[in-house]
Amino acid sequence: SLRVADSRRALGLAGRNFYAYPSSQLCLIGITGTNGKTTVTYLLESIIAAAGFQPGVLGTINYRYAGQILPAPNTTPESLEFQKILRLMADGGVTHCVSEISSHALALGRVDDCDFDLGVFTNLSQDHLDYHRTMERYFDAKSRLFRELLPRSNKRRSRCMVINGDDPWGRRLIEENPEDVLTFGLDGPRDIRSEDMRTSLQGIEGYLRIPGKTLQITSTLIGRFNIYNIMAAAGAAYAIGIDAAAIEHPGDIKNEAP
Repeated sequence: SLRVADSRRALGLAGRNFYAYPSSQLCLIGITGTNGKTTVTYLLESIIAAAGFQPGVLGTINYRYAGQILPAPNTTPESLEFQKILRLMADGGVTHCVSEISSHALALGRVDDCDFDLGVFTNLSQDHLDYHRTMERYFDAKSRLFRELLPRSNKRRSRCMVINGDDPWGRRLIEENPEDVLTFGLDGPRDIRSEDMRTSLQGIEGYLRIPGKTLQITSTLIGRFNIYNIMAAAGAAYAIGIDAAAIEHPGDIKNEAP
């Protein structure tokens, strides 16, 4: 038997080692925030596939890759299960894993032993305060992805964070990491921004500006909040080097909850 000071931490390390560092063998993107995570993962999955890569998704609805669909008991799996699924994905030809990262997962260290390529912050509003007690503690949990995990990732790159600059909590992260961030939003100068994007009962259409290019966007998603989700997915795709044509013309998705 082996005694350890922190069994949860030891489990993550053991899983990473047993499954041979699977996060090092694919592009790992973490999406966190109160609202929009699920929709952003679907959008990004479609963009990655349109670019000719093989996406995998870990999220609230299910865990899926290469035609396989697994039930999702948690938005973000426990550390050992997370490492196991990443290994299955890597061995199954997945090139990019898009994962919803919950505040519980970050607070409990479920993804501490993963090397992330990119983190996306959608927004923060009151939720899960039965667990976190205060908004500050809730933010502290969410911010671990940007304050701790991305800075120490072995795959650290410049502009490894895509953050909602219209959200006050997002602006705090931007102020802490100005050199590493791509911002998105509808208010003020942002790296990813709307240029006359309009919403109707038929969907969203208009133009989206990414660095160096303006894209024409048409989507059946409805609502202003989905403009933010589209910007988050576009910013993430741009940050990992996806071709602009795939961002502009991915496969469409059905409307999801915000």
